[in-house]
Amino acid sequence: MLPRERQNEIVKLVDRQGTVKTSYLAELLNCTEETIRRDLDVLQKASSVVRTHGGAMSIKDSVEDVQHHKRENRSVKEKKQIGRIACSHIKEAETIFIDESSTALAMIDFLPSDFEFSIVTTSLLVSKRVSAMKNVKLYLLGGLYDDMSYSFGGYIAEQVMQFLTVDRFFFSCKGIDLTQGGTEANEERARLKKSLLKSANWKCALADHTKIGFKAKFSFIFPDALDLLITDDAIALSELEGYEEAGILTQTTIH
Repeated sequence: MLPRERQNEIVKLVDRQGTVKTSYLAELLNCTEETIRRDLDVLQKASSVVRTHGGAMSIKDSVEDVQHHKRENRSVKEKKQIGRIACSHIKEAETIFIDESSTALAMIDFLPSDFEFSIVTTSLLVSKRVSAMKNVKLYLLGGLYDDMSYSFGGYIAEQVMQFLTVDRFFFSCKGIDLTQGGTEANEERARLKKSLLKSANWKCALADHTKIGFKAKFSFIFPDALDLLITDDAIALSELEGYEEAGILTQTTIH
């Protein structure tokens, strides 16, 4: 296959799947990972894809919101691993906030069942999944409904959060890096998360490897405000050293 043909196939795959790993592309296209990395460099310069850690993201996904059900079907294994680790940090009688992200939604299957605690959320999906749990007191914040994320937001949600305090805030985002921190493609969602963070005593970012080092348009939390970053084992520990040096604890799914 000629380089141009291979690169066209890469663009089609990335656009269809949203994010794709270098190793997957190399196996599928029967070439080395080094060849794929060179192709991705060419495609990024041509603004055909966006490079991420270990792969690439579609241009559209990098600047726009993606429907929740599409995000939920991506990096499923990694999200479940991250969700399981996140739940290990929940303590008895705490009040936690779980955001509307598909990564945070993966926490639900691993929530503790042997002690009581409270959950605050703006997510319709989280509330539906949690409502049957007898040991959980559930608070669903209202506001303007967003059918992209199946969640509520806007002015009403922001005002309500001024009267709440949560022990732990678990959230994901479009991207996270050491210069801009947590970022979103949607301005209103970034503003709401910034408001929610003011009410949280402990902040935990849930980000699979494709989000590490990626910058979206709207920043809502600076790196030094994070207490913990949980990611998956597709990222090299050496790449997390900068976060540790910045005072951010990191945890991967291999630990």
